[in-house]
Amino acid sequence: MVAWVLPAGPTDPLRAVLGHRLGMDPATLVFERGPQGRPELPGRPLRFSLAHSAGLALVAVTDRADLGADLERMDAALAEPPSAERYFAPAERAHLEALPGRERLRLFFDLWTEKEAYRKATGEGITGGLGELDWSGWTRLRPPVPDGYAAAIAVRAPDAVLSLAPWPP
Repeated sequence: MVAWVLPAGPTDPLRAVLGHRLGMDPATLVFERGPQGRPELPGRPLRFSLAHSAGLALVAVTDRADLGADLERMDAALAEPPSAERYFAPAERAHLEALPGRERLRLFFDLWTEKEAYRKATGEGITGGLGELDWSGWTRLRPPVPDGYAAAIAVRAPDAVLSLAPWPP
């Protein structure tokens, strides 16, 4: 499983990474919608996910298992009640409430990005709910991102390993 953290700019980061990975002109890539509505490249075994927030993008790619990626700029206003009450399981809410400000903010976004990455991997999106999730058979990965951001990758494989690739290659 390989991931890239790169600027989200005028060029499409997903096309740029997939074009590089496949040795193709990014403009020639043709996407289709899979059974859950996730984009796919027909005839290619690649699974991929794109997330972007506040000028940064995260692209994760594997040929092995379903995966989802999420990246968020940590905005303290989003981490305030009622967000935790609405999106997190009771044990997670209790853990959040026990932490002081900065630690609470970090945990809120760590939980949020993990949950959103999981739902992207399943194709359900956050409409599938963000409460208690079954992580059996999954790997949660946390790519390094700049201060002020949180990121997670969920892979439907119990032994996935993250390799962070430099961009530009």
